[in-house]
Amino acid sequence: MLAPRITLKLVIGLLAIALPTASAGCYKRGPTFDDFYASSGWTQNKLVQAIANEFAGSYGPNEARGACFEANALFHVIVVLQHVKGNSEYMQASDIRNDGYTETGACQHGSESAHGDWWYRIDPEDGKNCSNTFHPSPPPPLNFYSFGEGIANHIILDL
Repeated sequence: MLAPRITLKLVIGLLAIALPTASAGCYKRGPTFDDFYASSGWTQNKLVQAIANEFAGSYGPNEARGACFEANALFHVIVVLQHVKGNSEYMQASDIRNDGYTETGACQHGSESAHGDWWYRIDPEDGKNCSNTFHPSPPPPLNFYSFGEGIANHIILDL
């Protein structure tokens, strides 16, 4: 009788551990954030703050924005943020930071996931050339915009 309880507890425990990662839409392969940090001198704090600074602001219905952060010739990070509701809304930098820490901490290879009215893709990639490696798979409909000057190298997404 003891063995089935241990097995059930073990299964429940493993599900509890795996569920947050599985529901986050974590990628299973490819470069990791640790690869990016180690080769670039960036930290999780620097990356998440850069994402928050770049993406905070007003979004229209279903509006999406994308940027590519190149820290060195070996790795870059692709970020897409989409407001997935049919109304306009302001996205606070503090909310982006909270969501960014969740994604970069829980999903070493990057992820695609929803946080409330917002959908994120944060994905470390090999190489320096962002435009040749950017193949987004965000939910439709999408309207991508280029940005003003900032700390990220900006690209207009061509889907």
